[in-house]
Amino acid sequence: MTDQFPQGSNNPHGAQAPKPSVERLQLIADFANDWEFWLGPDGSLLYNSPSCERVTGRPAQAFFADPELLAKIVVPEDHFVFEHHLTEKLNSLETCSISFRILMPNGERRWIGQISQPVIDHDGQQIGRRASNRDITAARQAEQNLRYQAVLFNNLIDAVIASDKNFCITAWNAAAEAMYGWKAEEVLGCNGLEIMQTVFPEVDKARMLETITKNGSYRGEATQVRKDGQRIQVEVASIAMYDFSGKVSGYLSVNRDISQRKRSEETLAIQAAILENLQDAVIGLDAQLMVNYWNRSAEKLYKWSKAEAQGKPVLQLTGAEAEKQGRHELLQQLQQTGEYTGIAVHHTRDAKHLKVEMHVKAVRDQNGQVLCYILTVREVSQRQAPVSF
Repeated sequence: MTDQFPQGSNNPHGAQAPKPSVERLQLIADFANDWEFWLGPDGSLLYNSPSCERVTGRPAQAFFADPELLAKIVVPEDHFVFEHHLTEKLNSLETCSISFRILMPNGERRWIGQISQPVIDHDGQQIGRRASNRDITAARQAEQNLRYQAVLFNNLIDAVIASDKNFCITAWNAAAEAMYGWKAEEVLGCNGLEIMQTVFPEVDKARMLETITKNGSYRGEATQVRKDGQRIQVEVASIAMYDFSGKVSGYLSVNRDISQRKRSEETLAIQAAILENLQDAVIGLDAQLMVNYWNRSAEKLYKWSKAEAQGKPVLQLTGAEAEKQGRHELLQQLQQTGEYTGIAVHHTRDAKHLKVEMHVKAVRDQNGQVLCYILTVREVSQRQAPVSF
């Protein structure tokens, strides 16, 4: 045990304290899990515990051999804080704490949590400072992970809501505040289903609870009420959380406001219904003139079903493949103006000739490249000599 003191010293402070007292002190310190050291009033190292090697990767005696080693192993970024603390608190009567990083011999960095306090002799005189040092790397990493997760939690674009098994809200992120209008402090502890007046159009509440309890998760759509009374449409993805006994302890939901998407879907559905019920044949074409949309009137006019027309060349379906001259004029005008209107002769599936009035419009991207064409066709009586397409 004596090799933990500087060589030539019988006890930490040089005074002739009773030997059993010194031995008891060293015995306790030698077998402490934390790295213990004792500095004299002048800052010199008086004692260094064996745990030093486990914590720092260096034997205790190395710090006596090199009095500067204690400062040397502190990472450069923390050196000022460490030295300032050491200087300011060396002869202080306060119990102090500090965290700093050290470099291991292999280059690894470790976080050290230090608590230091004055050492007072029987006469009430301060004879140094004792420091207890603990490797807190794992705790700091866990703390950093928690902070990182907290940043993620509050920066997700979706509302994240946690609740206990009775649906009382326990967590409410920034996206939930923006989506529903309530601040976290307004809803924590409240029943989430009640405050948001959740309605599941596809299933009733009892069936939803049965599903999430049985399967551990539920995904579906619901409507919920914001603080301002507006009812919004929400996509809900919920999971059950379990305790150590396997019983449901709470729920975690990730909710997304799909009101705008639903409105867009409704608008598209209306537009699709209009296109399907127009009297004119409406045909959508890609940049290579392949059919990607074919409405009911096109089916009726040309006798090709939607499924049969999909992906086929429009010239083949309209029977105009042989009319190269008229097609060249049409494509040339489309290239120049982006639109063409004219009279043409088309053929139906059963070889019937049709005189039609057609309008073609090119749809371009922001760079001017053709994305698709929209072809509108109406059967007409004879007006003028046709230009075939």
